[in-house]
Amino acid sequence: MSPPGTGSTHGSVSSELLRSRRKLIESQAAERNRLLKLLETANIKLASVASDVFGVSGRAMLKALIEGNSSAEEIAALPKGQLRRKRAELVLALDGRIQEHHRFLLAMQLRRLEAAASKRRMRCALRMRAMAASRASAAFAGVGAHCHSARNQSAATSSVSFSICG
Repeated sequence: MSPPGTGSTHGSVSSELLRSRRKLIESQAAERNRLLKLLETANIKLASVASDVFGVSGRAMLKALIEGNSSAEEIAALPKGQLRRKRAELVLALDGRIQEHHRFLLAMQLRRLEAAASKRRMRCALRMRAMAASRASAAFAGVGAHCHSARNQSAATSSVSFSICG
């Protein structure tokens, strides 16, 4: 337990971090949904064909849409893996009326998704690892104290305890 007025217990801190991480993931999902909605306003129905618009192939197609230099046929040729088999469907899904303002907004949203989401999750994960290491260190200190008392019990035990704990 933490002393009164000094903050939370380890359990509630972990809960707060997990809750915060969940909120960040929800925020990222909302941003993804906005990007998909923007595609739909340009009559691009990529999500109806690609199960993961934000996977490697999906991002390659999004970047090609943003660049604006490729036809629907050329963009449909970009996917890797299983999505490659859906080329005809992709051509139809990518044949929209994307305009310059769509490209601008898509670029902004994709950049924000790629940069912010990974940074936020990484920070949260690093903090959670630091907390876990702190707990492990505290537990190890307890083991070290136990090893210290074991060292005093016998010479044979002390050399084994020292090699494991010290």
